[in-house]
Amino acid sequence: MSEKNIKVSLIIPVYNVEKYIYKCLKSAVNQTFKDMEIIIVNDGSKDNSYKIIEKYKNKYDNIKVINQENSGLSSARNTGIKISCGKYIAFADSDDYFSKRFIEYMYTTAEKKNCDIVVCGFKRISESKKLKIKNKPLKTKIFSSEKALKILIEDVFINNFAWNKLYKRELFTENNIYFPVGKTYEDMYVSYRLFHKSNKIAVINKKLYCYVQRKKSITSSFTEKNFDDIKLGLYDMKNYLLENKIYNKYAFSYKFLVIKNILILIYKIIISKDITPKIKIKLLKELKKI
Repeated sequence: MSEKNIKVSLIIPVYNVEKYIYKCLKSAVNQTFKDMEIIIVNDGSKDNSYKIIEKYKNKYDNIKVINQENSGLSSARNTGIKISCGKYIAFADSDDYFSKRFIEYMYTTAEKKNCDIVVCGFKRISESKKLKIKNKPLKTKIFSSEKALKILIEDVFINNFAWNKLYKRELFTENNIYFPVGKTYEDMYVSYRLFHKSNKIAVINKKLYCYVQRKKSITSSFTEKNFDDIKLGLYDMKNYLLENKIYNKYAFSYKFLVIKNILILIYKIIISKDITPKIKIKLLKELKKI
């Protein structure tokens, strides 16, 4: 495929997901929208993931494969962004899957409504269930950057996940916005920056993405590092709002987010099997400082 014809770059980081990657790649190659490239970043997989990727690459000419040493999800996404050619970028996690119209609906909305970001709905689903898309008319809500950022910070109606959105590529490249390497919950460090730099955001009424809940995923365990990354993510957001002199405008939304995260952290600390009782007490005390 000629780079001139590429409208969307779909970036899929891969690491040791041989059990799930077939379903993800099948979703990608079966998209109704064809003017797209699929960038698969193999982040040093040690299982059969790469063999599966190679089979798809040999069959579909719009697939690009990049191999790199294991550096984490953020690094893999950043690699994909840097080599992407599309006007827009979308992300998918390699253990998830999505509707065949995932890209079509979001791209069409972005172009028709002249939006920098389009957000679709998603379903949290167990490994064995299938995603069903209701056959209802496509509806769109348009928000200004200011309004959408407020909603995003509150993390209720619009969540900060990277994968249920379509972004203008220039939001990343022209503003030097990339995912923080070495962090878990990396999306919370990036989403508000992208929303702040955008002009218009669209939210469509279809759940097009399937977020698969599995026991061994990055986000299913909870460690002291996870705690620190969430805490630092909140600090990072506040500092960004202060530096851009917009904190007062979003103070209520930010405080709402902090309270929400404190409650989530209390729950995660209590039920975690990865943290000793001594560390649990320490982390619970640290919550007072957030």
